[in-house]
Amino acid sequence: MTRHGAAIRHGGQAFRVSGTRRTVMTMAIPVILLSGICVAQVPSSPAAGDAGNASATLTERLERYFQTPQAKDRQRLLADIEAEAGGDAQAIAALLPTLQFWKALPTTDGRCRAEPDGLPGFEVVYRLPPEYSERERHTVLVCVPGPDSSPDRTFDLARHYCGDTLRNFVLAAPTIPLDPRFHAGETTARQVAALLYALRRTVHRDAQATFLFGAQQGADAGWMVLLGRPLDFAGAMLVDGAAPLPYPRQVYPLLLDNLRQVPVVAIWRNAQESEPSSRVRTVDAHHRLIAAWARQHGLPITALPYEGRLDAAAVQPALTQLLASRRAPNPVPIQHRFRFPAQGHADWLHQDRFRDDPWTDDQLSILVAPGVDADEFITGVIRPRLALLAGRIEGQHITVSCARCNGIEIELGPGAVDFAQPVELECNGQKRHERLAKPSCATLLETAYQRWDFQNLVLTRLSVPVRSDARGD
Repeated sequence: MTRHGAAIRHGGQAFRVSGTRRTVMTMAIPVILLSGICVAQVPSSPAAGDAGNASATLTERLERYFQTPQAKDRQRLLADIEAEAGGDAQAIAALLPTLQFWKALPTTDGRCRAEPDGLPGFEVVYRLPPEYSERERHTVLVCVPGPDSSPDRTFDLARHYCGDTLRNFVLAAPTIPLDPRFHAGETTARQVAALLYALRRTVHRDAQATFLFGAQQGADAGWMVLLGRPLDFAGAMLVDGAAPLPYPRQVYPLLLDNLRQVPVVAIWRNAQESEPSSRVRTVDAHHRLIAAWARQHGLPITALPYEGRLDAAAVQPALTQLLASRRAPNPVPIQHRFRFPAQGHADWLHQDRFRDDPWTDDQLSILVAPGVDADEFITGVIRPRLALLAGRIEGQHITVSCARCNGIEIELGPGAVDFAQPVELECNGQKRHERLAKPSCATLLETAYQRWDFQNLVLTRLSVPVRSDARGD
């Protein structure tokens, strides 16, 4: 991997990853307005680009494209790639996952650097399995240390609970603790996005098999990471921690549906033992709320309370089953409530622009009058402060509901729709689009380059201004 400094933008969120710094110019993406809907495409260059090597194969041209750090140089290469592929973006998309863009790593212990835009950078520690090969995809376990822990200590805990299941995993952890507080969600989401990007640039990871682990205070942060950016992960295992949410009885029902596509194994100590600490009582109370809601609504959350000392052998079967799973292929149904712009990304559906200012207050005190239903009143205060992205793709029909969004982006990848047939889009009950969604070689390649993701590919992107919130939100 070439570790050059890169400033990239994912939806509305920018971050950088660097080793040796260079300045990278990103390509401007013009937007064409069509009856209230925008189709974003990166312009093709009319230049011959690679005229000096007319015999180059499509694979060689693609490898050269992704080895080129300057956007203007990639733009010159694009015309030759399009010509070689006959303008068939779907053919290029079928080829990209088979190509090799990573370099061999010299040791099994290493570090890469993540730099979230507008925030201090930090290092990410990784441990490779003995059989690691840059030519193969590898399952990754992202471990979240607590404020008094370290990456190595967190790796040891993960191995203790999971046993031999992790022998072929890449383990990774930030060298900084992630803030679990509800009002710190913007910072934490940016840090996690930058961490994952740094790993993608360094390690040949499987995007459909990246998992999350945290224990104790690391699990507190892990819950907040998962609720804010759930579809970044194939699953999570969280031990003796809980999200420090205000009014958890009312807030959990608003946020837990975010996890409908993400299996979670939740392990915690039962507070029924004699003289439990205040933390044990708090974590137990949170998990009883989570478990009850999960049972009632069919969420993929496995609840494993224990008494006394946690027996790792007792939880290993559930963890082994979790770590053998893979993310469902896109496009999955989306149901995602969130507080901050950096959390407004859910696979193929992104918030493009926030409506009004995000809710940033670190304190919330709600007084309920006598005789008023407390659950209903508190939920009614908190719900409008959260944004919503919800959507599903069924055949050629896309249905989206959103709140607190002035704009959304819909990213369609291979298999999402039949690109030879018109696509219908309905947003908040209004029909917004009924025409072809044409795949773009430029959009495909530049998005893959900026995100360094060759599994979750984008053939075309629809940008939709939102006129009003979904009914009931």
